[in-house]
Amino acid sequence: MDGIFNKLNQYGLHDTRINKIMVEGENIILIFNEGVYRLSDSGRETDLTGARKLIITVAVTKNADIEDYLNVNKLFRKKREEISLKQLLKLVDKYSFDVFSMYFSAFNNEMLIVGDIGKFGAELYISDIVDAEYKVG
Repeated sequence: MDGIFNKLNQYGLHDTRINKIMVEGENIILIFNEGVYRLSDSGRETDLTGARKLIITVAVTKNADIEDYLNVNKLFRKKREEISLKQLLKLVDKYSFDVFSMYFSAFNNEMLIVGDIGKFGAELYISDIVDAEYKVG
């Protein structure tokens, strides 16, 4: 649990942009073309890296689908609408996902990414995370 939190918090995602989201098997891959923020020893954002991928692995159980571990809400004019993974992928391809904040909860090893996609607010919940890794590219 602490290991996953530490892996996710190697870099800062505040004020970054997810340019693409891909799903490969049990992995959700977030692509940051402009990079993510390096963090100082005190946790402050210092400078942007080059392009990075955040590969998040979830514990997909038998007879389940990766979409069972994702919950995506689109927010507009004080209304919240749940959208599908397919809709999220299309929106991010068209507009990108501007990240405001990222939160992690040890309960269910879940992360929440909050931001904007085009003119909509967005919340992306990913649960049952078993591993996370940043890679160049």
